[in-house]
Amino acid sequence: MFRHLTYAILVWSAIPFARAAEVDLVAGPADAIVEVAAGDVLVVRVQGNASTGYAWQRVDDGRGVLVMDRLASPEGGVTPVPVPPADRRIGSPTTATYRYRAVKAGETELRLQYRRPWEKGAPAHELVWRVRVE
Repeated sequence: MFRHLTYAILVWSAIPFARAAEVDLVAGPADAIVEVAAGDVLVVRVQGNASTGYAWQRVDDGRGVLVMDRLASPEGGVTPVPVPPADRRIGSPTTATYRYRAVKAGETELRLQYRRPWEKGAPAHELVWRVRVE
């Protein structure tokens, strides 16, 4: 029995573990396409100021190509960090980090809007990336 267990551990330790790539998204040309592989994580860092009532919200296109990566962040995908770290006063800007995992092949838009949830109409700011998952 011990011999079989040792063999199983040796075989398992020889299996290469592929690590998903993390791709930092930055604003670019509107017609640019971000290409990633299934399993990769897209990381978006955006500045905001929660004390004004504004928040970044994803507008989902319903294709199911990208999902918020809740496993990668104990905070559920959103990690607010004061910017700069020394300025922790109320009303200081923050940077929120959003992580989206590419779960299946296809094309989609990752669209984030900076808005107050109770207000209708155009958002104060919008970021859009075209994403192709292979």
